[in-house]
Parts: sequence; structure tokens; C-alpha cells
Amino acid sequence: MHRLKKRIHDRKELENIELAHESRDVRKFYRHVNKKRKGFAPESSMCKDENGELLTDKQGVLRRWNRHFRQLLCTDQHSGAEPARSQDRHELCEPPTVGEVGRALSRLKNNKAAGDDSISAEMIKAGGDELVAR
Repeated sequence: MHRLKKRIHDRKELENIELAHESRDVRKFYRHVNKKRKGFAPESSMCKDENGELLTDKQGVLRRWNRHFRQLLCTDQHSGAEPARSQDRHELCEPPTVGEVGRALSRLKNNKAAGDDSISAEMIKAGGDELVAR
């Protein structure tokens, strides 16, 4: 019974791949192909604590990551390099020219995730020359 259901599921997946290929939907096609090719990969929810002991329970793992990032981000130690002063940063480089901005915008790839500001590449490109001039 299980094998029959697996075969039916596999056939449906192959039909979806063929349909995406025939309709020339490249993104959907490769998404299905890669999903099929890579198969199922279980994720591990374990880590080691400071003493090397294996933590398997979810709360213990979360507490360990919390401690790790607190140690990493909340240290009073200074790294050897000092950040550049704001005066120095202005002297290091000139603002980009309109041509450089236009070339950079034309090289942006479509269908990529938006940044922290939630502005996608398509929206930036749609701004046209008015956006480049700013």
C-alpha cells in the first residue's frame, strides 16, 4: 500500500515537472527538479554546550544559542581595529555618478528576495531615470 502511494506521488511530481517545462516556467521547473534531486534532508536540532555535552531537548538548545550569542555580541573587549571616523569616510570615496548608479541598477537580478527595506529589484528598476537621478 505504501509503495503504491509513493509511486502515485512520484508520478504526480513528474507530471508537475513536465507541465512546468512545457509551459516554459523555468523557476517552477527547477524548483521541482531540485526538490526531487536533493530528496528529503532531515534537520538536526541538537548542539553541544560549553563542556562538550550534547543537548537534545529544544529548550536546552535554545538556551545554549542564547548564551552563545550573548557572549558573542555583548563583549566589552575591543577588536583590534577601530572603525573609520565619519570625517575619514567622506574623504575616502566620492559619491557615485549617475552613470554608475544606472549601470548598477541595470545589473540587478529579478525574482530575488527584497532587502530589509522590502523594496524588490523590480520596484527599483521601475523607478527609471528619475530614481537614477536621485
